Amino acid sequence: RETEASFAALADSMPQLIWTAQPDGRNDYFNARYREFTGWSADALLNERWQNLLHPDDAPVLAERWQHAVRTGEPFEAESRLRRHDGVYRWMLVRALPVHHSEAGTIRRWFGSCTDITDLVEAVKSPPAAQPNWKRWWRSGRRLCRRPNAASPTRSA
Repeated sequence: RETEASFAALADSMPQLIWTAQPDGRNDYFNARYREFTGWSADALLNERWQNLLHPDDAPVLAERWQHAVRTGEPFEAESRLRRHDGVYRWMLVRALPVHHSEAGTIRRWFGSCTDITDLVEAVKSPPAAQPNWKRWWRSGRRLCRRPNAASPTRSA
């Protein structure tokens, strides 16, 4: 019980949508941020209705990839749109890793996350003129990082 409470506290402190699943791929946990994002209760999400939150164009591919990962035990990664509580779809980078029983090597549980990548997807799709000058930004940032700080205690006189 204490381990579960510690995990929930950790998962709820993260900016990602965190979820877990049983070895057969059925979800058994969604963190508070996931529930806030979707506006759904834990019960609604746990009853497999979370799949209704996927964009209709993404759902079949995501389901196929997830079932492949569950069958093979391979790490899972996909990009998909997930519907937010206000009806807006946000692009997510969805990842999951299996945790194995040490002695048997069988999957004990899946740990997954959804990271909002909408801003990145939109930046890539925008015309080049609308994109920031990343090279100039990168160069100036690197110069700032290399510039000695006069207040630094490690700077020699």
